[in-house]
Amino acid sequence: MPRRSEPRFAADRPLILEGGEARARNVSASGIYLATNVPLKAGDDLRFTVLVAPETTVTLRMRCRACVVRADILAGCYGIGAAIRELWLDRI
Repeated sequence: MPRRSEPRFAADRPLILEGGEARARNVSASGIYLATNVPLKAGDDLRFTVLVAPETTVTLRMRCRACVVRADILAGCYGIGAAIRELWLDRI
């Protein structure tokens, strides 16, 4: 089994995704696995936004551009593994 380049962390966060709904299931510094109702396939460009509320009074918006590397059919949705190519953080 291939080794991951960075540790992954379990997540259950809503994502703002063009064309549908999504929830992050796990994340790392270079990738994300999400569940969505949007039918994506390997090679597709993916753009999403997630709100991050750290343990401070500042909320961050993380906007990402990623490339789909894996697409699974799950019960009632799609499981998408994507490599994050770019990300921007904004204070909101």
